[in-house]
Amino acid sequence: MGTAQLISPHELKNWIDAGKEFLLIDVLPEEYYSEKHIPSAKNACVYEVSFLDQIAELSPDKNKPIVVYGPSARSLSSTTAAEKLLKQGYVEVYDYQGGTVEWELLKYPIDGESPRNGVNENDSSVSTLGGSLAVDLKKSKALWIGRNLVNQHYGSIRIARGEINIEDGTLAGAHFLFDMTSMQCNDIADLDLNKLLVEHLTSEDFFDVQRHPSAEFVMTQAIRRDEETPGRPNYFVSGNLTIKGITHEVEFPTFAGELEDGSWAAQAYFDIDRTDWKVLYGSGKFFEKLGKHLVNDFITIQLSVIARP
Repeated sequence: MGTAQLISPHELKNWIDAGKEFLLIDVLPEEYYSEKHIPSAKNACVYEVSFLDQIAELSPDKNKPIVVYGPSARSLSSTTAAEKLLKQGYVEVYDYQGGTVEWELLKYPIDGESPRNGVNENDSSVSTLGGSLAVDLKKSKALWIGRNLVNQHYGSIRIARGEINIEDGTLAGAHFLFDMTSMQCNDIADLDLNKLLVEHLTSEDFFDVQRHPSAEFVMTQAIRRDEETPGRPNYFVSGNLTIKGITHEVEFPTFAGELEDGSWAAQAYFDIDRTDWKVLYGSGKFFEKLGKHLVNDFITIQLSVIARP
């Protein structure tokens, strides 16, 4: 396998202006290609498993020169594409690593339907929303995982009510009310065993839902992490979690941002020590010689929330 050759923006423009015979490939998803791309470029998304098949349709001749580019030198998309092509047997592969960002900075021609001039396409924290947004109760969910040394069970709790507050495009507040009487176990297929576990979890041994039918979370602070790349938590949230009438502060990283349809999404997962809320059954901190009845103190909570204006 050979090595991809780097090509400068000036050399690439000269090739285009001179009508040189080569294939220019924008390796981003089609929606980004449609927004803006270098003139004469074709599209084959390197993130798709069919990438090489797409290239084969565009260029059956593996000896024909191919230039690949992505969004910028910060992204590995063009380098990844070049490596795939070389492994597939393409002989003359060029990697334009500066991508459309460098191309536009040099004021070279750009094609596209609706370029996002000035908008950071990778920043999920960019938002045009503001005010109080109501949680979509059908599409939002709260999940739990409980464990012991060798097993685990997982399930859900219904979000009964909730809202998220946005100020200047930034997460500023959140309030969720959970219906503890809705607790379900999602991993036990046997209906009798499933019912037995849920009855145990909702009893006085655990969450005592007859006396405490709801739980509540009220956010007190959200610190935005603008330095984080997409796919990593872009907020650090603090708030008060009330279970069984007992309130303690919890802190956790959060993914949040505006979706294409104008709604706001937030997702977080974190562990709590259930014994802080007097959920003591099976805890080695409070009981001895539990045997198979030992239950880990920590419970994992996962929140997935969609909110709309």
